[in-house]
Amino acid sequence: MELNRLFVAWVETEYHRRVHTETGQSPLDRWEAGWDRLGRTPAMPTADELTEAFLWSEYRVVTKTATVSLHANTYQVDPALVGRKVELVFSPFDLETVEVRYRDKSYGKALPHTISRHTHPKAKPETLSPSRRRRRD
Repeated sequence: MELNRLFVAWVETEYHRRVHTETGQSPLDRWEAGWDRLGRTPAMPTADELTEAFLWSEYRVVTKTATVSLHANTYQVDPALVGRKVELVFSPFDLETVEVRYRDKSYGKALPHTISRHTHPKAKPETLSPSRRRRRD
């Protein structure tokens, strides 16, 4: 943690401000000049946009009993989706909360029916968020 903090401080105070011999500009000046040419500045993503960017998804066909399975878990979904191939969108570290989408439209959260696995099998423990790590300790 300390090394990361020191590295970020060095990048922000030294590297981004030092003029590079090849470009004749500092990385920060070059970055800003690029956006000036486009006539706009980059928009910072919202918290919701960042969360969405890191969600995983898998496709499943809804059974005739309006359920879907995802890694040993079963969820109840909207009966209007029976027989349709839906997208299940979720955090790999929380398989209890799964959003159901069909043709890019949200059909809300799937209702957990049987939860045997709480995390995706490919979600490695070392990639757990710090808050999730604390809960496991």
